[in-house]
Amino acid sequence: MEFTKEENLKIQFNKFWSSIFGKTEDYFSLMTRNDFNMLKIVLSNINNIITYNATIALAEKISDIFSFSDLEKERILSLTKNTSPSSNGYDIIYLGDIKIISEVKCNIPHLINRFGGGQKEGINKDLLSLFNGKSKLNLKWEDLRDYYKFLGIYQFDSNTRDAVIYHINHLPEDLIEYVELVSEKTVYNKDKAYILLL
Repeated sequence: MEFTKEENLKIQFNKFWSSIFGKTEDYFSLMTRNDFNMLKIVLSNINNIITYNATIALAEKISDIFSFSDLEKERILSLTKNTSPSSNGYDIIYLGDIKIISEVKCNIPHLINRFGGGQKEGINKDLLSLFNGKSKLNLKWEDLRDYYKFLGIYQFDSNTRDAVIYHINHLPEDLIEYVELVSEKTVYNKDKAYILLL
């Protein structure tokens, strides 16, 4: 029997769903055209779901870093949960005693342990916005000097960490000294943007 594109798609589809359900089945053959259409609609929202979960994880980590009280932690989580996934602002803006501004990225490294061109541009754009503000918001660079800045990057696997380290080491000169991957030795100040793996 000749190996076809359809056969390859079927194998990949069944392998994926068998790993999800823990039962090896021919799920591909059970699907109708309408089923595939519905699946596409549901999965088209998956990035928003992952970004939402990553943003909540970032808010929790930030709360831990600054030892927020339960009330402050609840406030930052509430603000985060009520921000629209398609808003043109930051993923987290917190105006408590400690001001925080944050973005979240959910990029799967394009080349095993490197981000692709568009991914790198998106990360750099978000990093720059933490320092320079966004044109659609009323926050300018002068205002942002009072904020702690974070970029949360969703860690899909160990390649993500390698890609982040590589990316930081190859940032443009105007950014490289102002970006740090969070470690146990990190001392936080408002002059840097801190990358947290989520």
